[in-house]
Amino acid sequence: MKNIIITAQNSFLGNTLVDALKNKYLFDKISLRSPSWDETSWNPYDVVCHVAGLAHVSYRTMDASEYFRINRDLALSVAQKAKREGVKQFLFFSTMLIYGESTHHKKPITLNSPPQPTTPYAQSKYEAEKALEALSDDRFKVVILRLPMVYGPNGKGNYQRLAQLALKFPVFPLVKNQRSMLFSGDLVHLVDGLIEQESSGMFMPQNAAVVQTSHLVQTIRQVHGKKTLLIPGLGFLIRLGLPLSVNLRKLFGSFYYDQTLSECSIDYQKTPFTQSIALSERG
Repeated sequence: MKNIIITAQNSFLGNTLVDALKNKYLFDKISLRSPSWDETSWNPYDVVCHVAGLAHVSYRTMDASEYFRINRDLALSVAQKAKREGVKQFLFFSTMLIYGESTHHKKPITLNSPPQPTTPYAQSKYEAEKALEALSDDRFKVVILRLPMVYGPNGKGNYQRLAQLALKFPVFPLVKNQRSMLFSGDLVHLVDGLIEQESSGMFMPQNAAVVQTSHLVQTIRQVHGKKTLLIPGLGFLIRLGLPLSVNLRKLFGSFYYDQTLSECSIDYQKTPFTQSIALSERG
């Protein structure tokens, strides 16, 4: 049975992994907030899942240097300790936002799409990726997961805010955008497979199909027994405003991986979309 350390005491992703896989692996959690986090030996551990990081914080209230200190420099320090003390695999949870942000265009992210981080959060994650890739070798396998929006029971962030909004409005614009999302249960299947196979490399997972924001809202309401009226005319007005509004692009812009980028040897896309929303809404 492999020993795994999670670099966060109470994170959504860390808790999801532990709850789902606690009968298969031995887990410990460590807080990196304490300056003494590196004083214990990690020699007993086989895998580090580095989920700790600075995110979901307003860039206007946080010094940009904090993103680089936590998301890049601390991640590198954790990985160096892991490698030095014989850990065999390091999983780094990165972000799709390395490719920029939502756009009013409908072009998927492909293998040829260059990274274009536009925020301190995304830039710090991208720089961390590069530093971690340089550590990877046959004895220390680095996995980088460029995650889209992850949602699931007890989830946080953008999905939770959208779900709360969806339940308030029976009328919603019909906008035919395309978004990559990933159900947390399917992320568990992927991580489990990566650990089993002792994999390394870059992975860009997503659900088996992209989703429209309008359909997402409709599905959230549906699992609560509520009907939704989607208005094409409102969607037309929103599409006109997409080039002018960052907030509209975040909600209604297209931002998605070409499905071929998300293919791998692990069968992780197991949960039908409506079922994943129902499980998420039940908490």
